[in-house]
Amino acid sequence: STVITPSHTYKASGKYVITQVVSNGCGIDSIQDTVNLVCYTPHSGFSSNSNGLTTEFQNNSTNASSFKWYFGDKSTGTLSNPTHVYKTTGTYNVCLVAINGCGKDSTCDSASVCTPPTADFIPQDSALTTIFNNTSLNGTTYYWTFGNGYATNTVSPAYTYSTPGTYNVCLKVSNSCGT
Repeated sequence: STVITPSHTYKASGKYVITQVVSNGCGIDSIQDTVNLVCYTPHSGFSSNSNGLTTEFQNNSTNASSFKWYFGDKSTGTLSNPTHVYKTTGTYNVCLVAINGCGKDSTCDSASVCTPPTADFIPQDSALTTIFNNTSLNGTTYYWTFGNGYATNTVSPAYTYSTPGTYNVCLKVSNSCGT
């Protein structure tokens, strides 16, 4: 380097001899010194928090200058603390590679995401009998109340009321993500 105060990044640990040469119209002089550089390899680590299909990743790596994420669904990223949205419910094997000039380290862990259920139904009335067509999404259990004290866990029940009237029918749909 020909600058007054140079900076240099070494690729590996080791002992390096540094020579400074100065000159002017009267002559040249030099000085040498040895430096012992220790390069620290990175250590990768992360935690995650999922809400529905969205997962936020917290990077806990040390001594890293760049990152490569593998989200387990064939997509990748390079942000330090990414947020990733999965397309489907499942458990994904997520890997983080922490990188610096001395090497790289990787950590893998699972991230489970799921889609919460959405309750919906279409009633079909015929005299005192109503067929409740369950059009809910992502449900695994169902709980119906028919507005008169009767309840059932049937997916799409039919119910016959004893008297005509207006009834408040409720459907509660659940899965492992919520209700």
